[in-house]
Amino acid sequence: MSEAPLLDIRPAEFDDAAGIARVQVAAWRALYKDILPSAVIDAMSDIRAAVYWAELITKPLEDMLIFVAISTIKDGDGEKETLAGFLSAGPFRGEPADTDGEVYTLYVDERYQRNGAGSGLVRAALANMRVQGKTSCRVWARADSDALDSFYKKMRAVPTGTAEADFAGTSVLETAYDWDDIGVALSLNQP
Repeated sequence: MSEAPLLDIRPAEFDDAAGIARVQVAAWRALYKDILPSAVIDAMSDIRAAVYWAELITKPLEDMLIFVAISTIKDGDGEKETLAGFLSAGPFRGEPADTDGEVYTLYVDERYQRNGAGSGLVRAALANMRVQGKTSCRVWARADSDALDSFYKKMRAVPTGTAEADFAGTSVLETAYDWDDIGVALSLNQP
């Protein structure tokens, strides 16, 4: 790369499904390789994931948001675009409903981490949740990841507890990070 990529954060489109799947499968293979059985990791499929995301993009669940970060790199051959990351969010799915919004997934291609893709996706989701009338938001992240802990704290989310989650039959400890006031979070997380 000759210079830092330009990022465009926008709602996902049908043609983004393959890029979303590529990023998700690569992220799962990196994040869960030491936790999930190798058979589960080996069985992950970009094609199955792309079909899943294409369906969600064309027929999203109620109030569901799906955003992508598109990287444009200028080099000697012109411009090249690639999907650098994605986020899905919507109404809180847990019980009791002590928050009203939730980030369901956030994955950034490791080549584009630490250059604004993740934070841009979070800001877009929080801003759109606020427009939908949501006032608070939660995200769950792997509890033993210092990188995720640092990222969410940098984004002004507060760790509020832990819980076990089932990932393909394997129990994984996750930490809940909350934005108690989306408006305040947005004011503190300016680019």
